[in-house]
Amino acid sequence: MTLEQLGEILDGLAANESVRFHHDLFRELFSPGEPDDNARAACLEFAQHHNCRIDSKPDNFSGEGELWFVKNADRTEK
Repeated sequence: MTLEQLGEILDGLAANESVRFHHDLFRELFSPGEPDDNARAACLEFAQHHNCRIDSKPDNFSGEGELWFVKNADRTEK
């Protein structure tokens, strides 16, 4: 997956919908990956550009976890 492809997926999400991926993909898209602060900042900026927030969830099996991009709710919705 490329950043462009991920951006298209994020742009297509409805409010509060999410997409998740493993930290391996995070490492590919935002090199060098965890625990690099620059990689984290780049990922956060990318998410915000696509009106999303990031939720990192631990994985009970591998211990590495997943990143969830969650589409922000439109503030005008009731």
